[in-house]
Amino acid sequence: PMPRAEIIFDEEALGITRDEVLTQLREGDPPIALAAAGPGGVFVNPQTLEPGQERIIARRIKEIVFQQ
Repeated sequence: PMPRAEIIFDEEALGITRDEVLTQLREGDPPIALAAAGPGGVFVNPQTLEPGQERIIARRIKEIVFQQ
């Protein structure tokens, strides 16, 4: 097992699916690849991040889900 954060999206409330969020993250600047988790979540693996990159991920997710 490895430590990781799981973010679960309420797709109905947000008006965007997890898969749409993942696509926009991959196609954005910078491109971000996260692993799908369950029906509406994603995993963030801190072992693959450099210091400060978690803030970039959080900012991009916020931009994506609140642009809807």
